[in-house]
Formats: sequence, C-alpha cells, structure tokens
Amino acid sequence: MKFGPVPLVQALNAISAHSLKAGEHVIKKGQRLGEADLDALRAAGFVEIIVAKFDTDDLGEDEAAERLAIALSGQH
Repeated sequence: MKFGPVPLVQALNAISAHSLKAGEHVIKKGQRLGEADLDALRAAGFVEIIVAKFDTDDLGEDEAAERLAIALSGQH
C-alpha cells in the first residue's frame, strides 16, 4: 500500500486518509474517492490530497478478514 499526498488528478479511486470538508461536500476518512469528490475538492481550492492506494498484491480489509475467518474456522 502506498500512503501519502497525491495530486487530485491521480486520486480517483484512492482512499482518503482524512475526513475533509470541501464547501458543503464532506469526504470521510476511508472513503474511496470518486469524480464528484475530486470536483468538490478542486472547487474548494485543493490541488492534492493525502490518500492510501493499494498495490496490485494488497488485499482490502473485507477480503483479508474473510480469508482469516475461513482459515481459522475449522471443519465445523
């Protein structure tokens, strides 16, 4: 996983590292950033945002939890 500031043009589908307010638009920590989020940030004067981006071999937390549950659950 890569974590740090990126220009808004590279932030589509990244995960916001912090909660932000851009005008009336609220972006929550952990939210996957869409076009509307980026448009609101641009309109509010942002040029970059701190995000997390998954590497190709990273797992999301839901998939990781499912794999652990299956591995630990046993036969019954």
